[in-house]
Order: sequence, then structure tokens, then C-alpha cells
Amino acid sequence: TQGAAMVGFFVLTVGFGLAKRHLGLWAGAILPLVLSVYENIGCRIAGQFFLEEFVEKGLHKKFGMAQEILPSLTITYLHCMSQGARLCILVARAAWDPDDHWWMFTLGFGLVFNVSSRTLWIGRCTQLLSGGYLRMDNFQRLLAQAKFQGGYPPFLALFGVGAVRAALGHPWVPNSTVAIVIVGLVVVNILEDILVLALGYFNFLPVFQTDEPNAEALLASAHAKFDADFVAQVVPVPSTAARLSEAMDLQLLAWDLQYNLRVDFPELPLWAHVSAVMFSQFNTVMCLIIFGGGINFVLGFCNEPGYGGVGRGILWWPPMEEVRPCGGEAF
Repeated sequence: TQGAAMVGFFVLTVGFGLAKRHLGLWAGAILPLVLSVYENIGCRIAGQFFLEEFVEKGLHKKFGMAQEILPSLTITYLHCMSQGARLCILVARAAWDPDDHWWMFTLGFGLVFNVSSRTLWIGRCTQLLSGGYLRMDNFQRLLAQAKFQGGYPPFLALFGVGAVRAALGHPWVPNSTVAIVIVGLVVVNILEDILVLALGYFNFLPVFQTDEPNAEALLASAHAKFDADFVAQVVPVPSTAARLSEAMDLQLLAWDLQYNLRVDFPELPLWAHVSAVMFSQFNTVMCLIIFGGGINFVLGFCNEPGYGGVGRGILWWPPMEEVRPCGGEAF
């Protein structure tokens, strides 16, 4: 699932860069929506993978329910990647074209959209419009909770790049527009948290009803799992009835983990937080270099972004002349 998240990250950044050329200002309006779709699709994939490969197969009995860390870690990683993509897109665009102020429209629309998403109002509307097919589950609730922490780690990547520029004797940022965009992102993230907490404090949140599990559907699913295992002769047991009862119990457990909205989430251990942040920041830094004008420009050796020319590179560090660290003429 993390590999799929990484592929989606680069498809998202490349695709949006191409879309910006044709949509102009409207690209700023669809960016929050596209990021939300990326997060929610990844969230559902991670949740279903955990339920089908760990819970319904009974592996939690072998490894312990600490396996619940897996979807939590993946969902947190997804949001960190999403926020890193937003940061890369806005900062890279500001570096290439400081006079293009479309980022203000993106931040304004994104503030309204993200607050609506994090307070689960968009999830409520999606559930109603889909006739209950896209119903709210605990993985979506977990994604909303992860957004309190996942919005800030991408700034660590920016700080690292700025610190390297400063250590090399260059300005922290290539131009004033980039600095304004970074400050705007920080302010918007803080405003989102304040508004979400305020709406929660005044209980202005949608109400989701926890339905009872559909026994017939779960029994049919248990039968399907049982029949498949029986044909494959996965784990022989002495009693067919006992095995079917166990499959039914696992189906109930999976349903409870996914749809029992009354449960609370345990806190992730420190190593899980660090893992999600560090893995996502590697991709954020790489994205900043690739789309930000190449490593020579990102680190401050060049005043103009670009990839062509002798001595200029994208990700690698090319041989540079002392008198011309920015590189020679373009090919």
C-alpha cells in the first residue's frame, strides 16, 4: 500500500503540473479536491487490505492486535504525502513564476474544503449521495484525526533545504513569493486546526448512526472464506463447524473494526510517528528538487530555474566549475 501511495504521489504532482498549463486559475480550485480523492482512495485500499489480509485470516491471533498499527501508519503516511504534494506544487510554481498569484486562490478554497472534510461533512454528503454505498467508517475517521499532525511534517523538508542553502551562503528561499507561500501554508494549517477544534467544541458535526451488522451478509462472506480455504487446504482443523464459526467470528471482528463508530483510536507509538514522517519527507525533498528547477537552483547555485546546460542536473550533483557553479550554456 505504501508503494501505491508513492506512485500516486508522483502521478499527482506530474499530472497537476500538466493540468496547470491548461486550467490556469481553476487548477487552484481542483487541487484540494484531487488531494482529497487521493487520500480517500488510499485510505480505503489500506483499510481493506488490513481487514482481508490480517483480520479475516486470523493473523491477529499470531501477531497480536498491535497489527492495528499498520493501517494507522499507512493512513498517516498518506496524509503526509498528500500535504507534501501540495507544498511541492505551490512552492515549485512560486519558484518558477513569482508573478503568478494563483496560490492565493488555492489556499482560500483549500481552507474551506479541508475544514469541511476534516469535520466529516463532506463524508456525510458523500454517504447520502451514494445511497450509503460510500458509508463512513473508522478508517475515514482515522484519516480526519491524522490531519492534526500530518499537515506540518512537510515543512521539515523545506527547513532542511533552506538550511542547506544558508550553509552554502545562499538565501533561505529563492524569492520573496516562495517565502510568502510558505508563510501562507503555515497560517492556513493553523487556521484549519483552530476551526476544526472550534466546530467540534460547539458540536457542529454530522451525526453518523452505527448500524448493526448484517448477519446474513457476514455469514455468506464467512462461507466464501471457508470454502476457499477448504479447497486450498490452508489450515486443516478437526471440526468443520468450529472452523466455520471461527470464520464468522473473524467477519464480525472485521466489521466492528471498520464500522463500529463508537470506538476510540489508541495512540500510535513514537516509532510509528517518526516512520510516517521520515518516509514522506524523503519523497517531499525529491519532489522539490525535481519540480523546483533542478538541484543547482534548489540549492542556490543558480538564480534561474532550469534543467539544461553543461554542469546542471536534476537529482544528481553534476561536476561544476568553480567559476561557473551554475553550469555552462544550454544544450
